[in-house]
Amino acid sequence: MVYNVLFLDIIGHNIEKTMRLEYAIDKNDYLIHQLFLASKSDDRFPHKEEFCHFAKITTSFKKDGKTLLPTREELDELNQFEMVFESYLKEHKVKNYYVFRETHRGNRIFYFVTNDAKTIAETTAQLKKSNKLREFDIDILTDKDWSLYQKLREKIPNEQE
Repeated sequence: MVYNVLFLDIIGHNIEKTMRLEYAIDKNDYLIHQLFLASKSDDRFPHKEEFCHFAKITTSFKKDGKTLLPTREELDELNQFEMVFESYLKEHKVKNYYVFRETHRGNRIFYFVTNDAKTIAETTAQLKKSNKLREFDIDILTDKDWSLYQKLREKIPNEQE
């Protein structure tokens, strides 16, 4: 199932994002759901070469036994976690753009791009040490071609699908 949803970005502009819910049956007959969220506007992002550092944030969640997606309560906590995380980056003047999120198999993974790998690494290390948020891991990946984004974007259908 594919949904187009409207979000407000950090400065209040409407951004259309595509949300795709996929499901399949795994070898153990579990129903597997995956939820992806991305903005099509990032396809045309004009500063890809400058904002070439991807911060990949991963946190685990309690899975619903049937779908392997988060429970409603856990989903609310995950969304709050992302909002606080993004606010913390903004508060510490880390230039960034939120580009992608995927939720499946007990993990919420979301990506920011930034033009300053060192500052985002230092800032998120401080946040992690503070124990203000749920447990998370972060990887900083440099990708001037945005090939990582293209691989993520392939999970979201285009308008013809």
